Amino acid sequence: MQCNMIVPRLSEFRKAARDLVRPEEVAHLIQRPLKAIEEVGGWIAAERRSGRLAFIADAADGYDHWCSPAAVIAKGGGDCDCFSILACSLARAGGIEAWIVLGTRDRVFGPPEPHAWVEGVDASGPWWLEATTGRVWRSHPEGYEAVALLKEALQ
Repeated sequence: MQCNMIVPRLSEFRKAARDLVRPEEVAHLIQRPLKAIEEVGGWIAAERRSGRLAFIADAADGYDHWCSPAAVIAKGGGDCDCFSILACSLARAGGIEAWIVLGTRDRVFGPPEPHAWVEGVDASGPWWLEATTGRVWRSHPEGYEAVALLKEALQ
């Protein structure tokens, strides 16, 4: 289990993704090849509904706090970065191509907010996963604007 305090810079985000996306930490939760990303989304949604995982905002200390999947599960949640690391690790453990995306998400009130989510491709084609809720889209979701794909960091 590991959590890193990251200075918000793209090079640091790439390094953190490379260090913290760990399919081996969650392989015991998958136990078979996955057919579709909706299985990962369903697992996250069920964990959120049960209260076993919750949204936990980063401390207001000027750093992003990114945690390994085992750390997210052990502490009972995390923010969008941590949920994206967990979801990406689950997808990869199940044999689904996945990567983390950094960007912005529209809010009801105010300007777009910085955000992280997971994208990839499975047997049914491209998908987008809102890792904090488990919601999956099969076409680009409205209001999400990618700034950086951390795909190359995970190869």
